[in-house]
Amino acid sequence: MEQGLKSYLINEKGYSESDILSIKARLSLMPKYPVTVRFRDDPNTEYIFTDRDASEWTQLSPPER
Repeated sequence: MEQGLKSYLINEKGYSESDILSIKARLSLMPKYPVTVRFRDDPNTEYIFTDRDASEWTQLSPPER
């Protein structure tokens, strides 16, 4: 999941690999597999994405970058 989101951010959203500080997936109740991202230009904010059962990536929090 982490690699899939990284690929999405680079290939579809136009980020470079150096823009991304970290990507971490975890198991939770809702959504089942949230993936958190920290960006170099905003290291104190955790961006939460889900892949909606592998159909497409959606940013849940905070509002769309």
